[in-house]
Amino acid sequence: MVGEPINSPGGVRVELQRQGGRRRRWDSEAENLVLEAEYQSNGRLRIKITPPTGPPRFEVPLDILPPAEGNENPLYQLQFENSPLFSFKVSRKATGTVLFDTTIGQNNFIYADQYLTLSWQLPSENVYGIGENEQTSFRHDFSANKIYPLWAQDHTPEGTVNIYGVQPYYTVLESDGNAHSVALINANAQEFTMRPGGSISYVTIGGVLDILFFLGPTPENTAQQYTETVGRSTMPPYWGLGFQLSRYGYNSIENMRSAVDRTEHYDIPHDVQYAEMDIMDRGLVFTYSEGNFPGLPEYVRELKSKGIKFVTILNPAISIGEPAGSYEPFELGQTMDVWVKRADGSPEEGKGLPNAPTYFPDYSKQSTKDWWIYLIKKFHELLEYDGLGIDMNEPANFRIDNNACESNNWNSPPYLPPISGRSLWSFTLCADSVQQAGKHYDVHSLYGWFQWVQLKGQAKEVWYLRAQRF
Repeated sequence: MVGEPINSPGGVRVELQRQGGRRRRWDSEAENLVLEAEYQSNGRLRIKITPPTGPPRFEVPLDILPPAEGNENPLYQLQFENSPLFSFKVSRKATGTVLFDTTIGQNNFIYADQYLTLSWQLPSENVYGIGENEQTSFRHDFSANKIYPLWAQDHTPEGTVNIYGVQPYYTVLESDGNAHSVALINANAQEFTMRPGGSISYVTIGGVLDILFFLGPTPENTAQQYTETVGRSTMPPYWGLGFQLSRYGYNSIENMRSAVDRTEHYDIPHDVQYAEMDIMDRGLVFTYSEGNFPGLPEYVRELKSKGIKFVTILNPAISIGEPAGSYEPFELGQTMDVWVKRADGSPEEGKGLPNAPTYFPDYSKQSTKDWWIYLIKKFHELLEYDGLGIDMNEPANFRIDNNACESNNWNSPPYLPPISGRSLWSFTLCADSVQQAGKHYDVHSLYGWFQWVQLKGQAKEVWYLRAQRF
């Protein structure tokens, strides 16, 4: 049920009340909700649905940037229905095309603590986006009720399984050639079901319903409006667009040198040479193996003298099993208290390296930012790299222990999207572990994003690669 909308020049507010007598599917279903629509610009609309009271729910700590234009002539129109139940529609004012219609989900709009669902009709099946996962074509297939779960995981592409990143964002080409995009600002485990006839059923197990609409009207315009809202992508260095050679398994400096020499011998352009985890001393980040890669710092300088840039990789997990006083990343991390914690306040322990116990830095903390910038600058004094490949920041955890996480609603929620491993903590951290930004249950898929945001604008001599961004 819906109260009378309260209009203002900048938007509209609607108070919602759960219909009496309806069967509860979840014990924690909200009795009251507030829908707030913000007309942020002519091309940007934000709709946010939250409970008016109660404990605060997790929200993605994303700074929504102000638009360059006003909202005097919006391209969109927002309508509400109250019969038989509440629904809303977003339409394109110029053509009347309905872009987002929740009427089809009136009977299935649920807002519980760990289960939120919303369904909507699209204006066409020309839909692109919603990642990261394997898709057989850029255009989505609506013929088979495909479910795309989103939850960051170090997993190779395999059908609709969730893999490295989370981007709950899609673009629709309307039948008349106009385009719009939609972003759902939610980081919890979630799923999109693409249903025949061009509709989407959405489920998330936490957070709030926070939806941004970008009216284009061209695909390029929607991308511009989106990046104006969440921040423009970092401009890559010119050499970052060049020819790059990377592989895991060189295992020795002789093999790396041979690969570089063969590339030069056959006149193959070569702008960037990569080093993977196998250059490290026993897999320890911020090190290189003097046994397998003797003279690597000198060789890096040799490459640079030929105009070849050098990029090496960094993983987040830090070994805790080294002799006392021998491994500064761990010792300094202990001093600066940079780790993801368990519920009891002790560091969350896993295996970020094969058969080696590790802790995981909490990149949502200021102390971790200071710790990591110090270490990467010091590492640059040892190995004059031009860029860092920030890897395994889903975060990946090689721990295989079915009893590693407590049995509770965070690690074993009442509903679980069909994510790989059928567990929130499969190949990662326990969902009830704690970061400064919140429970890992809420911030897991933001781990790499925090790592990137904490470093943005810092250590400018370095270019960062593959930092996962929400």
